[in-house]
Amino acid sequence: EFAKYGVGLLDHRVYPAAPLSPLMAYGWAQPDVDPTIEVRMWQRFETSLEGLQAQMVAQGSCLVLGFLPPRFLLGDSPLDNLKFVPRQRLRVQAHARVQEMAEALGVPFIPVETALRATRQTEGAFEAPLYIPGDYTHLDAQGHAIVADRFAQALASVLQGDTPCAAVQ
Repeated sequence: EFAKYGVGLLDHRVYPAAPLSPLMAYGWAQPDVDPTIEVRMWQRFETSLEGLQAQMVAQGSCLVLGFLPPRFLLGDSPLDNLKFVPRQRLRVQAHARVQEMAEALGVPFIPVETALRATRQTEGAFEAPLYIPGDYTHLDAQGHAIVADRFAQALASVLQGDTPCAAVQ
């Protein structure tokens, strides 16, 4: 499969009649795909996030968000982009967009991407892939441990009652 992407037998094109690709969240640029789909998709996400936040507040619970980047955006190593995703075609910084939405709603945002990048910088893409081999989305055991640790650190004071939910960072 990786070789097919490498030589162009497979690509990342979005089917215009059903633009369901996760790359749409990153503003995938493709001439035959209506660019307003991305705008509508993000508006729906924000509306859903607002509704979820309202439900959480009504229940006296705390909603906390993080953003897990796809592996091909984590680093510049060829090991991170085995399917040759043309990153230059991505127009949206999805991580920043989710963080902005969280901040606008007063929802704490946990920067898990920062923790993943820090591990990658110290250990390298081969030694610390952080994702299941050949998978851009699903973390391996080390990746899950890093994300869980980051959330645990951020939430410890909330769980102990020392910090209100909105103050978690």
